[in-house]
Amino acid sequence: MRYVKHFNALCGIYFFMEGFKERLKELREEKGLNQTEVAKAVNLTQTTISGYEIGYREPDFQTLKKLCDFFEVSAGYLLGFEEI
Repeated sequence: MRYVKHFNALCGIYFFMEGFKERLKELREEKGLNQTEVAKAVNLTQTTISGYEIGYREPDFQTLKKLCDFFEVSAGYLLGFEEI
């Protein structure tokens, strides 16, 4: 039973990262922005945005909120859980 819980948790993290990285890149490209421009707007580095988009890094809650505010979308949308 313990293994099932860990597997489910890992699947949830994977789903989160896949949805997030795809949506972040999609939103950035729709606005015609490069990673540096997004990074400056939310007070991050280009390397951090790149890490998010390739799935190497994940944002904390404050950063997630900044990104949602910047792109004017819900956290559920940015995380890939819902459609607009």
